[in-house]
Amino acid sequence: MYKLNGVKLPIAAMKEHMKLLYNGKTYNISRGTLLSELFKRENMDIPMVCAGMGRCGKCKVRFVSGAPRATSADSSFFSEDEIKSGWRLACRAVITEDAEIETDLSTAKEDKAFSIKEESREDKCEDLSSGNFVAAIDIGTTTIAAAIISPKDGNDIIKKAVTMNHQRSYGADVISRIKAANEGNADVLRKLVTDDLKGLLKNVALKEVVIAGNTTMLHLLVGDSCEGLGISPYKPVRLSYPEMSFSEVLGVTFEEKDIYDETECRIMPGISAFVGADIVSGMYALDFYKIPEGKTYMLIDLGTNGEMAVADSQKITVCSTAAGPVFEGGGISCGMAGVSGAIEHVKIDKEKKTADYRTIENTEPLGICGSGVLELVSELRRCDIVDETGLLADEYFEEGFILYKDEKKTISFSQNDIRALQLAKAAIRSGIDTLLSEHGITSADVDKVYIAGGFSEHLDIDMIKALKMLPEEYINKNITECVGNTSLKGCIKALGDCDYQKKITDIAARSSEISLAGTDTFGESFISAMNL
Repeated sequence: MYKLNGVKLPIAAMKEHMKLLYNGKTYNISRGTLLSELFKRENMDIPMVCAGMGRCGKCKVRFVSGAPRATSADSSFFSEDEIKSGWRLACRAVITEDAEIETDLSTAKEDKAFSIKEESREDKCEDLSSGNFVAAIDIGTTTIAAAIISPKDGNDIIKKAVTMNHQRSYGADVISRIKAANEGNADVLRKLVTDDLKGLLKNVALKEVVIAGNTTMLHLLVGDSCEGLGISPYKPVRLSYPEMSFSEVLGVTFEEKDIYDETECRIMPGISAFVGADIVSGMYALDFYKIPEGKTYMLIDLGTNGEMAVADSQKITVCSTAAGPVFEGGGISCGMAGVSGAIEHVKIDKEKKTADYRTIENTEPLGICGSGVLELVSELRRCDIVDETGLLADEYFEEGFILYKDEKKTISFSQNDIRALQLAKAAIRSGIDTLLSEHGITSADVDKVYIAGGFSEHLDIDMIKALKMLPEEYINKNITECVGNTSLKGCIKALGDCDYQKKITDIAARSSEISLAGTDTFGESFISAMNL
């Protein structure tokens, strides 16, 4: 013990620097450091859906020793026993003494499953460093996908790769990223995404690259200021980009010089601050530039931004709606990305009130992804386990509906999870209804509906009827098709289309954006769409 102003304090309090042991490595940190800030500084990836506000509970860590005092946020996500055993939220844990930590096992498994997942054609063993290839890239808020293509083989896809967008440590949505960039982290965010791209394309020499993404992701990629994206009237620095070298896009300096100096890079154009190049690329992939006379198509991208478009042969009307990260597993207590171990399909026995499920790659369940969330809530409603307002039956209200449980892990769905899904579902449904109205048609007038987004590949439209997220005609008339990542598909298509510039320019020119909040019907429609 020693004395400070007459007060006896432990010897440890004299130390200005602490030692933190994590994953076999020791870090020297200053007293009072927030653990999540250390993770960011050392590029140690951990999900923080709420951008470190203590609301999502995703940044779980266990202090083996040196646990700080539990906060009210910790008490919201951990039981008394868990707190006693050292569980804390990284975004609320202030280091005041030497400590040792370990991260949540399911998070570690998810990260491992999502660290650059590749698929290569077995019959194609070409040397990817030869420089004879081109690449398509979609930069999503949650994930980044790339396709390596061989032009000499008729634009065959040689390899696909996907990785988590590591900007997620600054929040799951574009608003959080914009805020982080405007608070001085723009260079860090740019480096995170360019490092992700370098990892996806490691040792691949390319002749050409085509990139799409939402407006915020592209601003962060090329180093444009996000100031205008964060305040009304939400003005981007630019919506179209000149051709440049891929090295320029990656921020490689003249002195560094690398294999991408001679690689041409084209970036797809966007429409507005919140209707970006990803939806333009998707419309191009689906031939929205040549819709037959008398036909009407609709594209709904079920991502964080909820972009959508309705089009006929004369005009295109577009909008974005803040669906949030729920469709990609974010904001859900046991949610996760659509990787190995994620529950993707759910069926409930109405009599027994028990659930059958299927995980991606049929592995041990780690959590539940977007398609599983939608199917589960639809099934809960069908089986009267939740009422039309989304309220869980009394017997499930405290612990939630349990999907899986063993001695180490419980995967359940809580009342708060249902509310998060209702908000996302209401954003999509009210967006659809308002967009159709502003275009001057009803859902009965639509001839074809495309559901896009990476997780849509796992979605069974018939299994989500009870959600009422889509108009009845979209399901009953069998006009809806799940088409996966159309943003990436548009980039792939552009690599083999010498007229692509004319086509995407036509799409952008014919597109007019509506602000949902500025319409007379959106608010009322949103409230109505909250019901199941």
